[in-house]
Amino acid sequence: NLLKMRKLLILLVCFNIVYLSYSQEFKAKIPYQAVLDNNDFYNRLINDTTITEVVRQAQLEKISSTKPINFFLLINGNEALYLAEFDMDTKSRTYNRTGSVTLDFYTYYTNIGTKEKFYQCFFTKEILVNVNDIKWLLTQDTKKIGDYICYKATASIDSEQFYGMDLMNPIVAWYIPEIPVSFGIQNFSGLPGLTLELTADYEYGKV
Repeated sequence: NLLKMRKLLILLVCFNIVYLSYSQEFKAKIPYQAVLDNNDFYNRLINDTTITEVVRQAQLEKISSTKPINFFLLINGNEALYLAEFDMDTKSRTYNRTGSVTLDFYTYYTNIGTKEKFYQCFFTKEILVNVNDIKWLLTQDTKKIGDYICYKATASIDSEQFYGMDLMNPIVAWYIPEIPVSFGIQNFSGLPGLTLELTADYEYGKV
């Protein structure tokens, strides 16, 4: 059903795209929401015989902290930043398991003109880390998100690209060709249209 499907979505885009300028360069502030589904992680944790009971209980307690997190994609012509809604320099945070899995302390930069892609971590602000390109498999599958007809793309990615978190299944993205900018969620960019929705199934949960 629709409610169950929505729990499996990563970063479900809000549909009130805010256009900041109608100049020749496309400018926008696009809100997304990250929702974490712990069901598969919970089952793996319960059945894991390689960890101690103390570790298991500690992980189970963290599940209760799970709640959605908002992100923004800020586009200015050929450049874009993807970051969490809060101001990481000034705002204190309580632990949220969704933030831990979605790496909400990272800021992602993409320049489609120069082909530059990198991220910056809150804890190592002086370091910029290059991001590998995503090899997408485009399909003709479509679905409607808000007023837009979106196309499905998938990508099978080596886990070592994702900060020590194993991916259990291919990444699934839905993009809209009628907004022909190749910006995406986190470092999942490079599609022939703006990404509205993305699912990533990590060992620590599906977002």
